[in-house]
Amino acid sequence: MTFAQPLLGAALALAIFFSSLQLLKRALVVLHPWARPFLSRAVGSPLRGAAAGLLVTAAIQSSSATNSVAVGLVAAGALRLEEALAVILGANVGTTLTGQLVAYGSSDLGAPLIALGLLLWALRRPAARAAGEAAAAVGGLFFALGALGQALSLLGDGAASRWLAAALESDLKAAAAGLGLTAVLQSSSAVTGLLIGLAEAGAVPPRAAIAACLGSNVGTVTTTLLAGLPGGPLARRAALYDLAFNALGAALLLPFVSHLAAGTAAIAASAGRQVAHAHTLFNAATVLLALPFVRPVGRWLEAGAGKAGR
Repeated sequence: MTFAQPLLGAALALAIFFSSLQLLKRALVVLHPWARPFLSRAVGSPLRGAAAGLLVTAAIQSSSATNSVAVGLVAAGALRLEEALAVILGANVGTTLTGQLVAYGSSDLGAPLIALGLLLWALRRPAARAAGEAAAAVGGLFFALGALGQALSLLGDGAASRWLAAALESDLKAAAAGLGLTAVLQSSSAVTGLLIGLAEAGAVPPRAAIAACLGSNVGTVTTTLLAGLPGGPLARRAALYDLAFNALGAALLLPFVSHLAAGTAAIAASAGRQVAHAHTLFNAATVLLALPFVRPVGRWLEAGAGKAGR
């Protein structure tokens, strides 16, 4: 077997993975029309706002979409700034569902889920088709990660594995790689799922994958920033808060990645699950720390926006 064969297999597996993730998001896009009114009603306290952001993001599997909607509602005057900040915090936890799904999935479930999806899609009813697309997409994710693991095991200690190990040789380099890849792909869910698959296949150490997930949290903010630019001073402040929150959380946790990796290794034997648990834990921890300060920070930012507008 030549070096090119497993490399081609890995490339095809990645193509199936990203295509499946896009299919899943397209299947769940039917929920988008309800996201805006749901968010505008399900607020009133920081905890309710965070819960709303978590639920919407878990449903549509895109924290960027949830945060962009929240920023748009601020620009339209339908949400106060402090309410939007709470939604943004909740979205950071909701987006970790994809990683948990990938970590607990099995490549053995890939083919049955794809078959079920095709059967549902053949019913030609909108709801059944959406469910079929979602089932086939999840099956595709599991199948792709299994195929990726096989391809990477065949690569062994080849040049690609050595290059990947060198690129992630330090926590800072790994975080920078996660940030850059997410900024390009515009999907922290995709990058996190890929990192979990690479860790499970043994191509990336769990510690490096966890550090890359920290960087991915920052890279995903670019969509929110773009959504906030034309929305006025309050919308721009909401977007900048998202950036500051994710960047500060990553900076604070990066020196403790080794401890986080050791802690998750104690509760999960699977490398992929260790990365997924770490991703959920550090997002949940930073949100819990920030939630009590949502109202004072929101009022401070609103006051600053009012002065800038005069």
